[in-house]
Amino acid sequence: LIPSALFKTLNGTTTIFNAKVKKISQSGETVTVSYQPENAQSSLESIEADAVLVTSSAKATLFIDFEPPLPTPKMEALKYIHYGSSTKVVLTFSERFWERDGIYGGKSVTDRPSRFIYYPSHGFPGNKTIGVLLASYTWAEDSRNFVSLTDEDLKEVILKDLALIHGEKVWSLCTGVLVKKWSLDPHSMGAFALFTPYQNVEYAKVLFQNENRIYFAGEHTAFPHAWIETAMKSAIRAAKNMTKAPSPADTDTARDEL
Repeated sequence: LIPSALFKTLNGTTTIFNAKVKKISQSGETVTVSYQPENAQSSLESIEADAVLVTSSAKATLFIDFEPPLPTPKMEALKYIHYGSSTKVVLTFSERFWERDGIYGGKSVTDRPSRFIYYPSHGFPGNKTIGVLLASYTWAEDSRNFVSLTDEDLKEVILKDLALIHGEKVWSLCTGVLVKKWSLDPHSMGAFALFTPYQNVEYAKVLFQNENRIYFAGEHTAFPHAWIETAMKSAIRAAKNMTKAPSPADTDTARDEL
């Protein structure tokens, strides 16, 4: 929803959807991005620009070929920063049964597999009965326990937990399930950056540093990690730095850092 809303503000801007970036090349004052269009098996298309802002996750960036290659410290940071695992299980219900218990927002915490259950404080326009519940939000080892389970298996596991909290009625009220396993997402390859000890000192600055006309942004390049707001702020910061990029005769241009 957020990307779609932002796209509506880009009047007159060339936008290419559902394409996978395969290579980014720098030569002189030009950067060439080679990408594979949706459903294309082999042939690549390309687009040229004065500068490029890379906002893919650190792990996904590893699978982009750069010419010339990125410096060793940058590649090391992209390869070794730790990413957390996270899984969200959303269940839909024919009614907002939790409101019978006076629950309007907030969360339940359990030591069972679902771990954290988040209740909505809002409804859907035109439908006051449908219930959509973030029935499980897990991360780290709790999330990895779910990776091998099918959506239907997860649905059963989470409903068992909900039944212990809200009663057996949840089984008959449930109408659907939606599961997001960020560790299996081919575009992120993990939920969010979660630095281990000393990674802040070793990698934080190099992750954000530009490589000539190639700039980098994303929640892994700024603090606090994991938040969409952080990713957006890092992109704004990078865009500002792109406009401040020094010419050969002006090497003292101030730049926004971490």
